[in-house]
Amino acid sequence: AELLASLGRERIIGERDLHDIAFLQLALAISRGVGRIKLPEGYGTGFLVGERLLLTNQHVLPTPETAARSFLQMDYQ
Repeated sequence: AELLASLGRERIIGERDLHDIAFLQLALAISRGVGRIKLPEGYGTGFLVGERLLLTNQHVLPTPETAARSFLQMDYQ
């Protein structure tokens, strides 16, 4: 019970880590460039680095055949 009661208390230890709303607005803007890649068997993520250029890890799309059978979903939440 004491542990649960303490979870509601806010503490600042060391540096101030509170952010204003601009931090969240920036995070939302940046997240628009992140997409979910629907693979034949599972999911991965990728980042738009150009108008028609996606950056992802090699293990997400290991072959051209896998890439041809995959779809990019933007604005996925």
